[in-house]
Amino acid sequence: MTYEFSGLVENHKTYGLQLKVETVGLHVPSNGKGIEKFLLQNYKGIGKKAAEKIVTYFSKQSGGLDQFRSDLLANPYSMDFSVAGIKRKTSMDGSQDLKGLIYMDIATKIGGVELGDKLLRKIAGHLEDDAKKSANPIEKAWSILTSNPYALIRTLDGYAFRTADIIARKLNFDMNRIERRGALVTFAVTEGCNSTGHSFLTMGDFNKIISKIDNTVDVSEAIQAAIEMEEPLIQDHGRFYVDTIFQAERSLAWNLAQRCSRHLRSQIHNGSDQDVRNAIDDAESKMREYTKNENWVLDDSQWQCIYGLLTSFEPVHTITAGPGCGKTAIMELVVQILEGRTKHVNNPETNEIEVVPYKVGFCAPTGKAAKVLNARIKRFGAISTTIHTLLGVRGSKEQDDDGNSVSGMFMHNHNNRLDLDLLIVDETSMIDVALMGSLVSAMRDDAHIVFLGDPKQLPSVSPGACLANFLEMPFDHHELTSTHRSDGGILEVVRLAGLGRVDFVQRPDVEFIDGLPPASDESIERVLDLYCTSVDSNLGDFSKVGLLIARRKGDPNSAGWNSTYLNAVLRERYNPELVGGVGVRGIEGLAHANVGQKVFGTRYRVGDRVIIRKNLVVPQGDDDDAPVEQVVNGDTGSITDYIAAKGDVTYVALNLDDGRSIVLPVEHMDVLDFCYAMTVHSSQGSEYNHIIFINVNGHSSFVHRGIAFTGFSRAKRKLTVIGDFDAIRSVVARKCPERNSYLVQRFFRHLEKAKSNAHH
Repeated sequence: MTYEFSGLVENHKTYGLQLKVETVGLHVPSNGKGIEKFLLQNYKGIGKKAAEKIVTYFSKQSGGLDQFRSDLLANPYSMDFSVAGIKRKTSMDGSQDLKGLIYMDIATKIGGVELGDKLLRKIAGHLEDDAKKSANPIEKAWSILTSNPYALIRTLDGYAFRTADIIARKLNFDMNRIERRGALVTFAVTEGCNSTGHSFLTMGDFNKIISKIDNTVDVSEAIQAAIEMEEPLIQDHGRFYVDTIFQAERSLAWNLAQRCSRHLRSQIHNGSDQDVRNAIDDAESKMREYTKNENWVLDDSQWQCIYGLLTSFEPVHTITAGPGCGKTAIMELVVQILEGRTKHVNNPETNEIEVVPYKVGFCAPTGKAAKVLNARIKRFGAISTTIHTLLGVRGSKEQDDDGNSVSGMFMHNHNNRLDLDLLIVDETSMIDVALMGSLVSAMRDDAHIVFLGDPKQLPSVSPGACLANFLEMPFDHHELTSTHRSDGGILEVVRLAGLGRVDFVQRPDVEFIDGLPPASDESIERVLDLYCTSVDSNLGDFSKVGLLIARRKGDPNSAGWNSTYLNAVLRERYNPELVGGVGVRGIEGLAHANVGQKVFGTRYRVGDRVIIRKNLVVPQGDDDDAPVEQVVNGDTGSITDYIAAKGDVTYVALNLDDGRSIVLPVEHMDVLDFCYAMTVHSSQGSEYNHIIFINVNGHSSFVHRGIAFTGFSRAKRKLTVIGDFDAIRSVVARKCPERNSYLVQRFFRHLEKAKSNAHH
């Protein structure tokens, strides 16, 4: 099969003259003999005589060979040659299944250069379901796509507004159509909220984003178009929400208000006041023995916190503190005190009172954060998991009673509560409003929930400001104020950053390096040498050294202070491509590939350090009952091998830094990115022996005190800060921007109603 490529010739920095391809299409000759040869080469069931017969027939029809050639270009996979007297079944060579036919039809007509092969195949697979019942499924699939390129945004993961725009322009789709304007509104709100963390956009925010995307669009007309097209958009008194975030915020506010409208019947500790005091004293004594520190003692804020927590009848509690103030130490004592705790419950089957264990659960938003908490509580037999694991994620093949897919939904929810009496949630600032809503709704009404966090840390990547919002609600709040961890200079630098200051004093465990020169191969190499030296001193364990920078976007082939370029350079240092290797042909199962071996069909190699950029439910095999693993945005690890079947890579094997080994289906490889260097957001919830923080300036909404505070506080033993001192001082002085959220206002409105109903 021969294709025509068109585009612009440009001079690439590394590779010289290149054709920047813009369109791809089948090459069909314009003369009769050429068309005959094309039919012979590309269609099964067509011989020399049949090709001549077909060309003769169509040359006599209206439009002649020019029209026939146009038809071949437009729809080569569903041509009907029977009209020319061809009785044998014919098909485009290489077309085995309907999905493949639809894929090739779309790729031929609109080209796959801008969209990418994987996305085109995903589109084809999605269209196949709706088209397969049609008499001409290929034409039906094309009709579905071209009638409204924006419809797939709602139903196909990975197909976004910009993708639809690319296809629409290739089709000469009228860009003023109501379908596009409606989709543009949803995209603007989604993009605006995801990029800022806002739960909603104000009218001013909305206007700015719409104008930035397409300044020719009339905003009021676009909003009306969204309403008419029933886009998943909510207007709530001048606040613009994506429907899922609106429902999550409203549900969470109602749930929290219902809990706070009544006191629980039991405290976390069920003993007398003296019993509680004795339990705290005993736990302190045991902690002194465990730490082998006779001077270990709770400070006043810690004692008041643990006493208040154990004796409160309030259902929701918060414990906030900066690094080194003892949040997790408090949890160690709580676990210790509650060892052996029981409760009395009525058995509905026997109608008798039974004594059962008091159940305590621990969770955190990411695997790395859960691993950090596990290190403190595992000696008591307690286990911390990710929130997703705690709630239980349904497999990709699971369905509800009505036959609808429930893939990605949680097994524990409002209708199937977690069997816990107390839940302790760490790193609360990282939890977005949607995940928080799912977590709280899955807790029993009589359970206690304790949220741990540091309000000075960066908030969640996704929309919401849960910890900040919770601190405005009438929960059982506790703040730890004294630093105990003997991390010396690191904690002092972190404390100052939280106050908006930086002193640039060199300390045994903190180094400030003044100046960040313009990006060049030489200047970047000097910084990366520091990283490599640190990795070597940590025995080659990349999970012990964090190279952090606020900026991610960049060109991997052009020197720049961003994680994209830094990763490209470090990857070549640590994992250069291995020439040759085991290949993929003939492999069935695990490849046992060597480090540096290319994972065929992807941009990755065995041995690459990678980060997962999206929450995803990952089936661990092809069977319908195969177990699933939940990975979340920010999970890091390394590629260890790949699995192949019938000449294609099907899975990539990963060892994650939280201790899990999983396989990732190759169709989900687009959720991976390299992570020798990473953004500060990606490092949340993690700890590193050594943090190398590269300060780059930027807009105040993106680079601010929270970036510095969070980056600095990831360091356990050594902190190196590199950047222009004036720029660092400017960044640290900027307050974190507030996020749009209406959770607090909704909460108080629901709380007032709940209390009013209780009085009647």
